[in-house]
Amino acid sequence: MALPLLHGYLDPTLPALDAASIQELNQHAARDLAKRSIPGGLIVLLALLISATASPIMDGACTLICTLFTLMTIVVLLRLLSIRLLFKQQINLKNWRRLSYGMFTVSAAVWGFYVAASFYLYQNITINMVIMMFTIGIASGAATSLFIWKRMTQIYLLMIFLPIMTVVLLQWNSLTASLIFGLAAYLLFLLVQAKRANTEYWRALCVNKLLQKQTDELVTAKEQAEKASMAKTEFLSSMSHELRTPLNAILGFTQLLATDPESPPTRQQKDSLNHILKASNHLLTLINQVLDLSKVESGKLELNLTELQIGKLVDDCLPLIKTLADEKAVSLNIEEAPSTLVVADAMRLKQVLLNLLNNGVKYNHKGGTLTLSYDTLGDHLRVRIRDTGIGISEKHQEMMFRSFSRLGQENSTTEGSGVGLVITRNLLEAMNGKLDFESQKNQGSTFWFDLPFASQ
Repeated sequence: MALPLLHGYLDPTLPALDAASIQELNQHAARDLAKRSIPGGLIVLLALLISATASPIMDGACTLICTLFTLMTIVVLLRLLSIRLLFKQQINLKNWRRLSYGMFTVSAAVWGFYVAASFYLYQNITINMVIMMFTIGIASGAATSLFIWKRMTQIYLLMIFLPIMTVVLLQWNSLTASLIFGLAAYLLFLLVQAKRANTEYWRALCVNKLLQKQTDELVTAKEQAEKASMAKTEFLSSMSHELRTPLNAILGFTQLLATDPESPPTRQQKDSLNHILKASNHLLTLINQVLDLSKVESGKLELNLTELQIGKLVDDCLPLIKTLADEKAVSLNIEEAPSTLVVADAMRLKQVLLNLLNNGVKYNHKGGTLTLSYDTLGDHLRVRIRDTGIGISEKHQEMMFRSFSRLGQENSTTEGSGVGLVITRNLLEAMNGKLDFESQKNQGSTFWFDLPFASQ
């Protein structure tokens, strides 16, 4: 099925419009043209009445003038009726367009014939100049209101000017020659201006429609993505809860078997139980992280922001980190914390510290160093954690805060889930802080986060 034609200029550089969009633009343009043309019809009717009353043509050709005035009145009333039907959607666009072409053509022909008759019958320069001034105004108004339909504008202007130019040409002399030239130049000017206005109008209309369509598509895609993200979050939360229950049972029974005094396990059995415990603890950590991630993404994370001293939390974290640091012979260089208070959730801030310190040890070289230091920057405290480890390549840095991204460590022996840093950043942002980093491959990484000071 062929696409409907656009009732105006179609820019070939713009993407193609579908049938519904073209129909909508045509309808919009028709309504716009209808509103613009309402004053024009009344002005032409009044101009005809006023000029005829002041002209001797009313005495010499009264029947002609009354006929033209009656015809113009009927056209104006029909135009108002058709506009009402268009806005009430009681006439289809195709029929309204045909009706409009007919009414505007008759209206222009009536005025053109009236002016031509006045010029032909009477040589009164004064009244003819008044009528010509009305003509120039009517033609200019038509070019600025009917340009939306270029073909109709051309017909309207030609139906006004051609009868006048024909009569003036029949009375050829030096004065009429200059008048012919002026009328032809003005007609050409109006046609060019109408074409330019038509092009700009329809291009703007098409661009706005395309932008609106793209905006609607983006909004729809955003809504679908949010629904998918919410479904994913709910699924992860539900599955994590379901997995944690049997996993806790596995951990509990494994610990009972490992510490059973009545039938202690053999060395080989104890090694196997330790592997089970290690793997289960790793899986439990992963499940807890997924639960935290789902809470953050769903906006259900609850925080208890209080004024606290970060040094106490760091001291609580060190025993947990020191065991892993000793296994890798990583030296811990912990700077003394300032005494000033910050605003944060104690449990979540401890989680942030543990994650960053744990990463600084896990991805460090054997015999490396992990340094924790502080800076006071304006109204917030900056905490820096620097390691001398493997660093992060530039191509992986842009994926740093993407969920489940291991940044090229997927096949390494270092355990990890790829969500720790995502959770850490979201937790800090929820506490009115922020997280950032800098890193170079094989030269280590520095992660820092800012927290607001408590009000003094």
